[in-house]
Amino acid sequence: MSTVTDIFKEITQIPRCSSTYHPFIEYVKDFAYKYGYDCYIDQFNNILCKKENSNSKICLQSHYDIVCLIDDTIPELIEEDGFYKARNSTLGADNGIGCSYMLALMQESYDCEYLFTSDEEIGLIGANNLDVEIKSPYMLNLDSESEGEICIGCAGGIDIFASIDKHELTANNDKLDLYEVSIAHLPGGHSGVEIHKNIDNAIKVIADAIKSCDGKILDIN
Repeated sequence: MSTVTDIFKEITQIPRCSSTYHPFIEYVKDFAYKYGYDCYIDQFNNILCKKENSNSKICLQSHYDIVCLIDDTIPELIEEDGFYKARNSTLGADNGIGCSYMLALMQESYDCEYLFTSDEEIGLIGANNLDVEIKSPYMLNLDSESEGEICIGCAGGIDIFASIDKHELTANNDKLDLYEVSIAHLPGGHSGVEIHKNIDNAIKVIADAIKSCDGKILDIN
């Protein structure tokens, strides 16, 4: 029987960047059928697994997409002093560890409903467009930072769509010096639980640099 950690290390090697769905969907489908669960996929790539005649009282939910620093990357796992890290990538523990707990419980044949939602990291897209039937009277979201605690509410969220007017420069405009500016080697951190630490943010740092010299943006990536 695989442990939660074993499963986590296995799914870490499956491409799970936001907007990448099918490798993990196929993995979960195979896993579900192997352990006697039906598997339902909706048009927004949410995955629901449950037994055919389930009497589940609780639905466990985790999102399966991860933040990728490079498109389609697969984290390179490094074990150091009993902790897992990743080189040049997020680890994908958010929320790969929640998915791993759910898969471990399926492996032990617990009669729950197991909901894996898509595209949480880019706007709660899967959860907001859920189109699979959940019959359990209770749901427990496993995306948390605190072990042994249950939160009965959340801060919520909102999607903001913004546009700006852009002015294109031509060769006849004022002569401008061209610079390439890069921001690197920042410590990283979570914009939610670590926001109070005022850790440097690459987007804010580069925006401040451009504003301070009245620069114009040719390209930002």
